[in-house]
Amino acid sequence: MKKLLCLIVAIAILGLLIVSGCSIPLESVVPTSEKGNPKPEISTPEIERGMFVDHGYSSPPWYPPEEETDRYQWGPKLHWASTGLPIDCMVYTFGTSDGAFDAVMQSFAEWDEYTSATIYGTVEEDDDEKIPPGAVLDKENTISWGEIDGSGGIVAITYYWYWVNTKELVKFDIIFDIADLWGTGSGDFFDIQNVATHEIGHTLVLGDLRSPKDGALTMHAYTWWGDTMKSTLGSGDISGVQAIYGE
Repeated sequence: MKKLLCLIVAIAILGLLIVSGCSIPLESVVPTSEKGNPKPEISTPEIERGMFVDHGYSSPPWYPPEEETDRYQWGPKLHWASTGLPIDCMVYTFGTSDGAFDAVMQSFAEWDEYTSATIYGTVEEDDDEKIPPGAVLDKENTISWGEIDGSGGIVAITYYWYWVNTKELVKFDIIFDIADLWGTGSGDFFDIQNVATHEIGHTLVLGDLRSPKDGALTMHAYTWWGDTMKSTLGSGDISGVQAIYGE
């Protein structure tokens, strides 16, 4: 009887050691929100990543229509939590053309102009000669220029992360292909404001439109050298942001 009691006690102690040895501090598995507030623990996987990949051309694949359509695509239906707004961003401009930061600032302002919600907050520039963080799940939303696939092909990628259970967005990173030609305005290069406005639309998880009929909209999928049509929102783009965040 005494041997059996000792065996039971030993097994109980061993079980406690196993549990305590495998435990992980909560903060190491539950990332914090943009404002530093701990998120509730949820089932695995807590956070998933999505992306939008956009291609560019040296000339238009068709003649863009002048009239705007009212179409937009919001999917998957993710959103920034109202308690997490406004969203801050760091823009890494080293290695790109002059005026890049001002162009990006105007792109953020374009989306905020058409909704009562203040979606974007402080936007800062980092023009030091250093490697930007790229696409990584951390506490900083970023826009940067980096290597993707060389000149031609992909012009930019927008990455976004979201909580699976609440469908709330966590963060975004936008990367422009540094091997492509960049500038401001019309010319034999990609206009920074034009592409930035499109990519920032992806941070709202507004998707690409591919019909030529939607070619006058910011969220149309394709851009080309000298294209500035996407710098300002069309009727469908405005309908999209207002459907998510209100007029």
